[in-house]
Amino acid sequence: MKRSAASERSSRSYKLSHQRLVITNIDFPRQCVWGFTELTIYPLCRLSAISLNSRQTHIIRATVGGVSVPIESSDPQVALSKPSKKRALDGFAVGHQQALNSSHLDLGGSGELTLKLPPDVQNLVQERKPLQVMIEFSLEKPKSGLHFVLPPGEGSLAKRGAHLFSFGHGNSARMWFPCIDMLSEVCAWTIEISVPSDMVAVSCGQLVEQVLSDDERVKTFVFNLSVPTSACKIGLTVGGFQLVCDPKVQEIMYFCPPELVGLVHHCTSFLHEAFGFYEDFLSTRFPYSCYKVVFVDESYSDLASFASMSVISVHALHSPRYIEQTLSTRQLLSLGLAQQYFGCFLCPKSWNEVWLSTGGAAYIQLMFQRRMFGNSHYRCLLKQSVDHVCQLENRTGGLPALHPRKLSELAPVEGSAGSTTDHEQSQRHHSHSEDTRSSSLHPHALHGGASAWSSDTFGRDRVLLQQGLDQKSLLVMHMLALYTGQDCVMQAFNKLLALGLSASQQSIICGAWNNVLLSTDTFVRAVTSVSGKTLDTFLRQWLYQSGCANFVAKFSYNRKRNGLEVVIQQEGLPVSRRYVGPLTINVQELDGNFQHVVQIEATDRSYEIPCHSKARRTKKKRISLVTGEEVDMDLSLVESDSPVLWLRLDPDMAWLRSIRLEQPDYMWQLQVMHERDVVGQIEACKAVRSHVTAHTRKALSDAICHQRFFYRVRCSAAQSLAAVITSSEDVATPHSALTTLFRKLFGCSSQRDMVRLNDFQSFADYYVQKEIPLALSTIRNAR
Repeated sequence: MKRSAASERSSRSYKLSHQRLVITNIDFPRQCVWGFTELTIYPLCRLSAISLNSRQTHIIRATVGGVSVPIESSDPQVALSKPSKKRALDGFAVGHQQALNSSHLDLGGSGELTLKLPPDVQNLVQERKPLQVMIEFSLEKPKSGLHFVLPPGEGSLAKRGAHLFSFGHGNSARMWFPCIDMLSEVCAWTIEISVPSDMVAVSCGQLVEQVLSDDERVKTFVFNLSVPTSACKIGLTVGGFQLVCDPKVQEIMYFCPPELVGLVHHCTSFLHEAFGFYEDFLSTRFPYSCYKVVFVDESYSDLASFASMSVISVHALHSPRYIEQTLSTRQLLSLGLAQQYFGCFLCPKSWNEVWLSTGGAAYIQLMFQRRMFGNSHYRCLLKQSVDHVCQLENRTGGLPALHPRKLSELAPVEGSAGSTTDHEQSQRHHSHSEDTRSSSLHPHALHGGASAWSSDTFGRDRVLLQQGLDQKSLLVMHMLALYTGQDCVMQAFNKLLALGLSASQQSIICGAWNNVLLSTDTFVRAVTSVSGKTLDTFLRQWLYQSGCANFVAKFSYNRKRNGLEVVIQQEGLPVSRRYVGPLTINVQELDGNFQHVVQIEATDRSYEIPCHSKARRTKKKRISLVTGEEVDMDLSLVESDSPVLWLRLDPDMAWLRSIRLEQPDYMWQLQVMHERDVVGQIEACKAVRSHVTAHTRKALSDAICHQRFFYRVRCSAAQSLAAVITSSEDVATPHSALTTLFRKLFGCSSQRDMVRLNDFQSFADYYVQKEIPLALSTIRNAR
């Protein structure tokens, strides 16, 4: 049966208000777990059965209102793994999507577990009184959901470092306890975990009680989570962990193996800064009473975020002697903290809204990195993300849309790249009747083959596809902040967080718990009300459809008009989906840097840009840069009849685009040495690889030796110099240029062939010192 989106949201006839999860026993050697769960369910209409999600668990018994009820369990995904003579990836993709839909309770599915209500409780259903559902279950050697770590050795399990932790991709809570495993189903939680007395249990919420058994062999930890939370954000860790309290923020606690306490102190010494930054940046207090970080071994992912808790791989911990890992570890820890706001506290309403939580968390984490590591580092991260996403988009099939919507749901935008053609309008009635359930970015369905949202390009690299979607979510949030103003986006975030905090303090009867669920429509309304801008064209271009803009630009100087004629073309997309909107062009002239904004159209066209300087015959001149700084430039190679030194398109990376700009080699060389934006310098370093001249080699060599340049620019210059030398035919000794530079920068003054002792006072020099030998290894001669 096909449903509309509106009917799907109200397909369930009951509402969950509270769930109690009790783990009564954990057997590490046998990798078994026993427990039970109690759900408080409010009927919304006539109810004959309750459907739940439960995979991999063995259901021992179930009661409703204290009365035993019959159990019907089935897993539609089990049939996919049965042996078959005919196996095809396309058929598996379709079957997998159907299996997911059949267990999706919000799409009319029946879940994997059905409890038939006895006649004794029908009076409670008619009176709309809450039903108490109790399910006793066990779990043996789980293949997903829970992971047991059992190191070999002698002694007790705790001393050997045995531990377990929950994990999973998407909504995987059903893999280790019965629940309503839907993003939209939030409730309050009570979690009780009984463990051996020499171990510690860590779960979501505030620890309210510890109970030691009479024989002192078992300890029970009781956690209370009053914030409405979906089951997929409930996590669990058990092991011989040692508690480490943050010395600056009492709400932060770390749990790790005892032998790694010293590394935890070093690696987390900055986290209090991120904690304070997020609260100030969002103008909102931390949404939970505490925050726990647990370091585990053998984790399948570096980071797993749960309500008030992050589970992180021990491989993120490192000694102060390791320089390179500092950046990645701090990015990981700060991202885990950011996801507490967007993803755990404010949970996406459906899989199509995941971009909002992913992009929101990544954006505020990027702002913290900008504060901690500087603007140059921030700009390089943005540049890497833009290049990576554009590369994936330009592959066959590209990335799926972040928020897929049917054509019938999108209003036509006059004069925009998203406006519909006559043929598209004729297809509206047909597309409206399609099954809305296919428009779902369910993470378990992001596989290859002929699935709705992936292509053969990503069939064997699901991680690459997910990374691309995560990065694109961040970039859409970045573009939106530039389009409307960062203050407008922050005010929208603050409004959503304030509504969520208010809702978390109310009961389910008030009906306010929906405010902790993120939806694109709610967020867009908040941004629109603050900024006053209409976002229809923006959303249609970057959110509701896939693709990126691919600009090819070239220009010439018109001496009579004292202006530039810039020709901009777009490649890779049909005309109906090309970018339409403003594009910034920065022109560096003899008298300074001047910014121009042109209106890009779907068809190729040329634009006239006036120049503010006049050509002068001079070899040297002090030039004013975009930062206001004045520098001396050698203009001996500049064309005497042109005042233009170089040109840049979209320097702020305001749009998801790739740019191929054609300009003379001397412009790229000047841009390498005198552009003050690191992104512009790196772009110039890569562009000069196609201009194999002695002047190019000199410009790159000077960039490598320039101590004030950002280290990533110097590293890029080293790689480009190696590429230019490889392409040069007039270089007798290809390796001599880089080896000479290495000796000059890092050689010992008393012994020419010895490397100077590294005192690690300059991390920038350290990275350059590593990069030059790598660049040397790429040089090849004609033989």
